[in-house]
Amino acid sequence: STTGESKKEDSKEDSPVEDRRSEKTVHMEIIFDSSGSMGLTLPPNEERGIRERKINAAKRALKDTLNSLDTDNITLAFRAYGFDTSIEYGKKTTCRNSELLVDFEKGNASRITDAVTSLRPYGFTPIADSLKLAGADLEPFKDNFPTILLISDGKESCDGDPIAEIERLKAEGIDVQVHVVGFDLDDEARRQLLGIARAGNGNYYDAKDYRDLSDSINRVAETVNEIGSALNRGQDPEDSTVP
Repeated sequence: STTGESKKEDSKEDSPVEDRRSEKTVHMEIIFDSSGSMGLTLPPNEERGIRERKINAAKRALKDTLNSLDTDNITLAFRAYGFDTSIEYGKKTTCRNSELLVDFEKGNASRITDAVTSLRPYGFTPIADSLKLAGADLEPFKDNFPTILLISDGKESCDGDPIAEIERLKAEGIDVQVHVVGFDLDDEARRQLLGIARAGNGNYYDAKDYRDLSDSINRVAETVNEIGSALNRGQDPEDSTVP
């Protein structure tokens, strides 16, 4: 019944994070780019016939996909960078702006949708620092298939080294898998983001518009759903068929 489903969801939301560490669920943190370049507009597309800002296309694509994630087997968190318009604009200040907006204890599609809706494009692109911080968020769940989904329209612009951060996390015992969706990238940025996905043993997807973004994020969701289902069945995800 609807009432029963509601009670089940409430129970899951209210369960303390400590009680959920032993569950065989994938723990995935989404890192969302809200840097200044996400405020640029895309060429008009046939579907909508209007010019859409990149951040609006990315918000739509992510929101559309969130509900397709199997939250019985996947626990979510949401981080964004570059969004804090309350700080003085500049490299030194906005490179420090990477924030966990929805943690694993309260992570669900509704709360992440609310967090995404409020984002405004503003600052620089601290990918390396965001990966470092996401690794710290995932450390308590390092035995629960820690996963990162990075959605970005550009390369690191805060002098960090994203690949070195992934290697450091692995050296610390956090064997994180990193999937990357690159959005409207130039060749140099594409090379860096592809390298991030390879270092994180994840998949890289290239997107030029909303439809590409939606397809790419859905493919990540399918991959993570399959891993979560395998864990729930007591199987090794490496032995499961993952797209």
